Order: sequence, then C-alpha cells, then structure tokens
Amino acid sequence: EIIILHNLSKSVFAKIKKAKAVIADSFYSPHDKMIYRQDVKIPTVFGVKNATEILQHGNIITVNGGSGEIYSGGLI
Repeated sequence: EIIILHNLSKSVFAKIKKAKAVIADSFYSPHDKMIYRQDVKIPTVFGVKNATEILQHGNIITVNGGSGEIYSGGLI
C-alpha cells in the first residue's frame, strides 16, 4: 500500500511505517525529511505537486524512491 500525503511531518511517522512507499506534496522542514529517510527507510518521493489531487484511492502506481519517479500501473 502506498500512502499519499499533503504534508509529511513527524506526527505521521509512526502511522506510515507499514506502507510500501510514500508520496508527499511537501514536507514541513528539511530536518523532518532527513529524520524520515533515516528512520522509516521506505521509498519516498517528496515535492510532488498536487499528488493528493491527482492520485486517487485505488490507482495502481509504482514508486521509484531512488530516482523519484512515479509510474502509472504496476511493474512485473
């Protein structure tokens, strides 16, 4: 399951540890981003404008956390 958030903050870290990936429109501070990458260690793409509006519940997507790419559909 991939979680899509408007803002990534410390308050949601514990809730998203079970996710396979995270996409966030933005984050509150660079410090939050650093802590998140160190503690959670799942593919994450930050700074995706309007992700919460474009991606809907039930969409099948693939996230490449290393390159920051988001693909429509699943990879086999």
